[in-house]
Amino acid sequence: MYNKYVTLINVFIVINSKEPKHKDYQRNLKIKNVYCLLSINNSKLIKNNSGIKKDIVNDISFCSICVDYGILKCITKDLSFDDNNHENNSILDGVSKDIEESNIAKLQHFKMGAIDQKGNIYIFDFERNTYNLIARSGISANCISFNPYNKNEIIVGHTNKSIRSYNIGSKKLAVVLSSYHHSEPYAFSFHPHQPYLLSTSFKDVIVWDLSENSCLRVLIGIQDSEIQNAIFSKSGQQIIASFLNGNILIWNSETFNMEWKISLEALKNENIIIPKKHFPTNLQNTSLLIMSKDNTQLVYGGMGSTLFIWNIIEKVLQYELNLTILNSSALKRIEYVGNKKMVVVLSNDGNLVFINTKTGSLIAFRNEIKCSSFTLSNDGEFIFLILNQKSKVLIYSTSQLINYQKPVNIKSLKESSKETEGIIEVGSNTTTQVRSLYETIDQHKLPENKTEYELYSSKDIHPAVINFKKKYPLKIYRVLRSMEKIMSMLCYWSPVFENIDYLPNMIFPFVKIYENDTFSCFEILLTVIINYCQKWWEFYPNPPIECLDMLESLLSYHDKELYNHFVKYNITSQYYGWELVNNFFSDILSKNEWLCLWDNILTSCDPSYLYYFVIAYLKYLKKSILRITDIEDFMFFIHKENPCQFSKIIRLTNEVKKCTPEDLKFKKILKPYYSLSSNTNYPIFNEYPKYIINYQTKLKEKIRLEEEEYLKKK
Repeated sequence: MYNKYVTLINVFIVINSKEPKHKDYQRNLKIKNVYCLLSINNSKLIKNNSGIKKDIVNDISFCSICVDYGILKCITKDLSFDDNNHENNSILDGVSKDIEESNIAKLQHFKMGAIDQKGNIYIFDFERNTYNLIARSGISANCISFNPYNKNEIIVGHTNKSIRSYNIGSKKLAVVLSSYHHSEPYAFSFHPHQPYLLSTSFKDVIVWDLSENSCLRVLIGIQDSEIQNAIFSKSGQQIIASFLNGNILIWNSETFNMEWKISLEALKNENIIIPKKHFPTNLQNTSLLIMSKDNTQLVYGGMGSTLFIWNIIEKVLQYELNLTILNSSALKRIEYVGNKKMVVVLSNDGNLVFINTKTGSLIAFRNEIKCSSFTLSNDGEFIFLILNQKSKVLIYSTSQLINYQKPVNIKSLKESSKETEGIIEVGSNTTTQVRSLYETIDQHKLPENKTEYELYSSKDIHPAVINFKKKYPLKIYRVLRSMEKIMSMLCYWSPVFENIDYLPNMIFPFVKIYENDTFSCFEILLTVIINYCQKWWEFYPNPPIECLDMLESLLSYHDKELYNHFVKYNITSQYYGWELVNNFFSDILSKNEWLCLWDNILTSCDPSYLYYFVIAYLKYLKKSILRITDIEDFMFFIHKENPCQFSKIIRLTNEVKKCTPEDLKFKKILKPYYSLSSNTNYPIFNEYPKYIINYQTKLKEKIRLEEEEYLKKK
């Protein structure tokens, strides 16, 4: 099998721990532990005519490739090459036993088209084990694709602004589409049901009717609004285009009426003109806009190294991912992996990033293989890479290339050292990637109860939250909208939150982290409230007396001098304890410090960790506190950021926890950490005096109705 590829294709195979058969494997690939099924080398093509050597072509570069499913209808005699000019002519002899038969068998169902820098178009038919030179166009190209409506044709977007179709069977030019483009076309998109083609250039987008080879529509970009990309939706009902002014427009593909406008200017709250330096320097196979096959998500990567993911059904931005791992390199190509909620992202530097579009998380990062372009098979099983030197096309099994990385193991962080007890410090890798830790909790501990979440989220904004915009006029609309939604859902979940004035301060840091993912944010807040807010509202509107009493005893044990100072000047635990805890320390900590603290809180799975931190924080600032004798001065002091070495406070917190005797530990009054179950509804939260809450709710509703009635009369 594959013996006809001997002179054109070097086959590199790695099976488990066995050494590769080819002695130059590591030298040629310069990578380790990445499985390569086939390597197509186009640097030493030697053309023959009737057995007589005709010409030698060296250093041919592939410009673009395409892949399609199915066998070609008409295959002519394959090219022959000079066997004397190649070493390892029998490279496949004795290797077939080691080939991963399952992957090779799947690969045989595909065919690949490729065009090189001299305009030579090749077809590789893996089923028949043949390759063919289809045409010598003499013109380089930016994009190439099989015609889905005529499997025996291949369409090429040339650098001379023309689009041509070649017949694979006859090896002849079939048609040249009229040259309406004002710049080089670099991307194609096909209608899923009709014979329509979208071709994108920097100046314009053209809708073609391939059945009549005619132009239907021309979309022209104006000054400062040049076009980045245009695609058909997977349903074929919309045309989606992105522009350099930060707008993404969605039209009906039949009426060409605009259905939706996405403005990145509104998201960023500033005027946006995307610099051309953020556009790929090499236009070949550029694709910055892609839609999932189930027509629910739209992914855009035309702003440097930032990736935007929209929910098309709800018309909301799900994620705005700044891919810092790419070191500010602009994105060049994005493709979905089959039917999965996963995209492959290629940067200008040739690095590949695999992103889970459902959770907005990083799956894998590959910087060992520097490639200039790539494409995927329809089912996502195989990925075809053009290396940066462009003389090779590597074919991989996508799952093996991804090499899924395991998420953070929370227990290993906890048990990594008996002395440090898993302390996570500011600036460490674990705290700078706090989002991945939260996603680990999402995956293993949160219920992901989408059905019940939608019951809460589908409700109108709760009356208790209607005036939130007036009280807190946040500049960023996206954060304001997320705050309103989360607060409203919490009010519907439990009436106690209708009357809590400090609720916005409690939830704001979590909403800021998850401003584009209210689903995860809501479930994380439920987990935090159920575990770390135990007994907080049992004596509402008074503070949690039991918890503060335990805190006083704890301070008296660990620092008698500080405790006596508070007693002397009538500074109660309501001031030095409750004022710190009830907003989750958002007033006194910077962003990185807050993230570091919550890394430690969540990894500890200890509901009393917050109170140990209060003691450690007070002890660390003891010298400053002992000079304060007035309650107002103390309130000012504990509601501002005080300079500190935060890692020392975290260590001190763990020391306080370790040295606390059993009779002073909060487990006497607090329940153990509880993970929300994925098999049941959200838990009921009714740990509050119902008669007070009900009375306040009725009173507020009465006042609200009276105000509405007064305004109507007025």
